[in-house]
Amino acid sequence: MTAPSNFGRWLGEVVTGEVSPGGSFTIDHGEGYRCESTVLEYASRQLLRYSWKFSDEPRTEVCWALSHEDGATSIHLTHTGLGDMVTSYRDGWTTHLMFLEAAVIGTPLPTTFFWQIHATIERLNDTY
Repeated sequence: MTAPSNFGRWLGEVVTGEVSPGGSFTIDHGEGYRCESTVLEYASRQLLRYSWKFSDEPRTEVCWALSHEDGATSIHLTHTGLGDMVTSYRDGWTTHLMFLEAAVIGTPLPTTFFWQIHATIERLNDTY
């Protein structure tokens, strides 16, 4: 699921560039809403750290670290530099992680459901 060819199942479609050491890439999150990124650190099957820049937001950094123990894999997601955007990203990353989990267990969710699920998570978080 962490291979760039699988990103479209849970994160967004890589439409330009490549996710590789020192590479730059663009992810389309639907309807032309695109994020420009540059790989800052890459260790296959262990770590991916990259810049994250939408045209209407400041540049931030995302890091995915994977650890493997006793036949299980743990994911540690860090998104730094969010400032006032923490709440909006909380709901977005929760949704992306749901899509990732579904893809990993073999029942991928239709990407057309993303914003509907995101809205539900947002409402639930706003309630509590």
